[in-house]
Amino acid sequence: MLLALATVVLTALVAAPADAAGKPKAPKLTGLGCVPASAEVCSAGVRVAVGDLVALRGKRLARNQRVTFTWSKGRTTGKTTKRSGIVGYVVRVPKGTPAGAIKVTVKDRRGRRSNRIKLKVVLASAAPPAATPAPGEDIPAAGGTASVAAGRNPVPTAFAGAGLWIWFLEDADGGAADTIISRARAARVSTIILKSADGVDSVGSQFSPSLVKALQAGGLRVCAWQFIYGGAPAAEAAKALEAIAAGADCLVFNAE
Repeated sequence: MLLALATVVLTALVAAPADAAGKPKAPKLTGLGCVPASAEVCSAGVRVAVGDLVALRGKRLARNQRVTFTWSKGRTTGKTTKRSGIVGYVVRVPKGTPAGAIKVTVKDRRGRRSNRIKLKVVLASAAPPAATPAPGEDIPAAGGTASVAAGRNPVPTAFAGAGLWIWFLEDADGGAADTIISRARAARVSTIILKSADGVDSVGSQFSPSLVKALQAGGLRVCAWQFIYGGAPAAEAAKALEAIAAGADCLVFNAE
C-alpha cells in the first residue's frame, strides 16, 4: 500500500513540471509587410492588392500554415510559404478577397489560431503604374500584378475588382440603372460589362449614353462587349466606335 502511494506521489511530482510549462502556444502575429518592402503603394502603410504577397511577422510561424482573411460578410484562405530573398513567411492574398479592412489570422496544423491583425486590401489599380517594359522584356498578362523590372504593372482600371457580364439588359432588373447599381454595390461589383453589338448589328438601344452615364454616376465602370466575326472588320470597328462615343470605359471583344 505504501509502495503504491509513493508511486502515485512520484508520478505527480514528475508530471508537475510538464503541466507548469503549459500547452504549446499558438502562432502569434506581430506585423505584416509588403513584398517587396519598398513597394510604393505601401509608402503610407501596408496596402496590398488581391494576388499580391504579404509578409508575415511573428512567432511560431511555419510553412503550410492556414491563413484566413476575414471581413464582415465572408472569408478567404491561403497557405504560408517561403520566397527566396525574403526573411520569414509570406502568403498570397486570395482571389475573392474584397478591397477594404481585412482581419488576418494564422492557424497551425494542430488548429491553434493566432491573434488577429488588420490588413488594408486595395484594388490593383491603386498601385502606381510601372515603367513601360524595355524591348525584349516580358509584358505581364492582364489580370495580374506581375513585376516589370523594378516596378509594378497593375490590372487595367476597368478590370480591377469584380465585374458583372450582361447580355440582355432587360433581363437585368428590367434595365433599371438604380437597381443595377444597388445590387452591384451589394455584391462588391465595380464594373458592368454590357453587350453593345453583335458583329455589324446593333443590339437595340441597351448600350445608350444615358444608361452609361447613369451607371457611371453610381460609381460603376461600364465596358462594352461585342461579338466579332471578322467578315466585315471596318463595319465591326464602326460599331465599336459607337460604344466609345456612348461613353464606354473599355471595349471587350468576343472573337467568334
